[in-house]
Amino acid sequence: MTTEGGNLRIYNNTPYNWTLVDQHSYQVEWGTHGSFPTSIPAKSSCGTHIEWSVFWVVESDDGAHATYRVDTGSSCYFISFRGDKDTGKFNIWVDLHKQIGNIPMDPSTTTVSNVGWSHDGTVSFSLYYNDEKRLFTVSPLNPVVYTGKMEVGYYSLDIGIFEHTYCIMKQDDQTNKVNFHCSGGINGTGNVFPAYFYDQNAEKKGKEAPCNPLVARVLAAWDENVEWTRTDYNRSTDYAGIHYGIDGVCHQICNTILCSTNTEHPFSGYVNWPDSFDISRFFYAIRGNASRRDTAIQKLVDVAKNLTIIDDSKRALFPILAEIRSIARQDLESYLSGESLQANRVALIRQNIMSANNKLTKEEVEAAASKIVDLDMKLAKDKVTLDNQLMNDSIKKEQYANEVNSRLIKLNNGYSELSLNSSIKPIGDKQSLHVVNPNFIPDYREVKSRLGMK
Repeated sequence: MTTEGGNLRIYNNTPYNWTLVDQHSYQVEWGTHGSFPTSIPAKSSCGTHIEWSVFWVVESDDGAHATYRVDTGSSCYFISFRGDKDTGKFNIWVDLHKQIGNIPMDPSTTTVSNVGWSHDGTVSFSLYYNDEKRLFTVSPLNPVVYTGKMEVGYYSLDIGIFEHTYCIMKQDDQTNKVNFHCSGGINGTGNVFPAYFYDQNAEKKGKEAPCNPLVARVLAAWDENVEWTRTDYNRSTDYAGIHYGIDGVCHQICNTILCSTNTEHPFSGYVNWPDSFDISRFFYAIRGNASRRDTAIQKLVDVAKNLTIIDDSKRALFPILAEIRSIARQDLESYLSGESLQANRVALIRQNIMSANNKLTKEEVEAAASKIVDLDMKLAKDKVTLDNQLMNDSIKKEQYANEVNSRLIKLNNGYSELSLNSSIKPIGDKQSLHVVNPNFIPDYREVKSRLGMK
C-alpha cells in the first residue's frame, strides 16, 4: 500500500458561502485524517489534511472528489476538487464551469485548474470575485491579507509602584481574541482596559489600533515556531526576545509586540505607556536594551508582514529562527561581559531625555545627559553584576528583584532632578517600587540551555 500525506488550503475569496454536498473516493482513501470542511464561509479560507492510501495498482479511474455548492443567491454552482494519480504522481485538480449562476468566469481562466501536490507540504486554490468586472477568476496564491485590531491594558500588582502591561488582539478572520500576557496576566486589581495608546513621544492616541496579526504572533513567539490558532500567549517562551529582569520587563515585551501596529516603520509603532513605564524605560528603553535587538525585530517583521498563507508561513520563518536565537545569545553574552556598556548606556540616556522632553535642543540634551551619566553608569554596572548572579543561580529571585528595584528608584530620582517633565516624580523612602517582579523571572538555567549558553 502506498501512503502519502499533504495539505490543501482552499481560499473562498468571494462574497458567497460554499457548502460541501458530496465526497467520494474509488480505490483511494481521501481525507483519512479528516474530511473536507463542511462549509467555507464567504471571504474565508479552510484547510484539510489529505492522506492518499492506494491499495491496488493505480488505474486511470482511481481517484477521489469533493464537491461544493456555491450559493450565488438566484442559483447555485458546483465546484469539484478531484484527485488522482497521473504520470506516477499524486495530483489535485479543480473543475470549474464557464459560468457560476449568472456570473461568468474570467475568459482567461481555464475551466480545469491544476492545483498540484506537495508531499508533507501545502498546495492552495483560490477563487476570487472581481466586483468591478462582475466575474469570477482563479486568483494568484496569497489572496488573503490578515488584519486585526490591537488593544492594550495594565493593572496594579498591589506591591507598590508598578503596573503590569499586556495587549489583546482581535484577528479579523478568527472568532476568539488573542491574549498576549507579557509574562504576567490580563486581569488584576484596578485593571485599565482598553487603555490609551501613545506614540514614541508620549503623545496620547486612541484606544484601538490596526495591526498585522501575523507580525504580532511572530514577535511574541520570537525564536519559536508559531502556532497560528493559539488564543493565549502565556508560555515562558512567549517572551518577545526579552530576558525578564535583565534587558526588559513586561513593558518592553508588550511594546515589542506592538511593533505590529506599524509594520512599515516598526520602531514607530504605538506604545503601552502607564505611569510606571517612565521608570522602567530608564534601564530598559522602550522595547528592551539589548544592542542588536532592533536588528532581530526588523528581520522578524520583514518576514512576517509578507505572509498571507498561514500554512506556508512556518516554512518561511524557520530559516531565520536560528539566526534570531543566535542574536539573542550573542546580545546576552556581550551584555553580561560588560562589553560596550558605556556606549549603550549613553545612547539610552539621550533617548530617555528626548522621550521625556522632545522640545530640548541638542545642546540641552547633552547638558542634561552630562548630569546623570555618572549615576547611570554606576547603577548599570551594579546591575550587570546582579544579572550575572541571576544567570548563574547565585542569587534568589526575590533578592535580585529588590536590588534592581532599589537601583531603579535611585535612577528615577536622578532623572526627576533634571526637571524634564512633571510626570517624572521622585520616589520617597517610604515608597516601594516593583518594576521587576520576582514571580515573573524565568528559570535562567532553562533559558541558558535553550540558547546554547554555558
